[in-house]
Amino acid sequence: MAFSEGDVTLTKDQTDALVKAQTDKKPADIAKVINDVRVAADPKAAAVAATNSIAAPTVAADGTSTVHVSEVKTSLAKESDISYTKAIFAVFALMVLTTMTYGPIAAWLVELFPSRIRYTSMSLPYHMGNGVVGGLLPLTATAWVAYSGNVYQGLWYPVIFCVVGGVIGLFLLKETKDVDIATHEYVL
Repeated sequence: MAFSEGDVTLTKDQTDALVKAQTDKKPADIAKVINDVRVAADPKAAAVAATNSIAAPTVAADGTSTVHVSEVKTSLAKESDISYTKAIFAVFALMVLTTMTYGPIAAWLVELFPSRIRYTSMSLPYHMGNGVVGGLLPLTATAWVAYSGNVYQGLWYPVIFCVVGGVIGLFLLKETKDVDIATHEYVL
């Protein structure tokens, strides 16, 4: 992605249209006004793909204005730059990590609870954790990024839950080596 910014000069009519669109909070109309001005000035200019910010116009006495636009231009890689082998290897590596995580989880969860309540005791926290904690990840991470303006701020959500889970597991989970899993009583 390439970031660029600059000033765009607007006529009186364009200024009025931009101010109305900004007042009405219509981003599509704001982008249309800016794109129309850019294409009229340079027919080869590409339309603004997305904008970070469009400032309020600085209006001159004759009604024309200048507005500062900060835009994001996406640049697509050439087909020759794409490495399908690296992409396949990356997905394979992530799949291996996932299986290394989920393989022991079943045996570990079975040992945590006596057999008479095992299924409910395993299923409820597992699905609540995946559904609630995992389901809220995109929303919470996006909200943190939007609030802070830092694109890496959203990574704190999974980090915090990993630390909390690690601390709880370290101090509250007991060793089940000498425990009869049917009754959950210690066997000597």
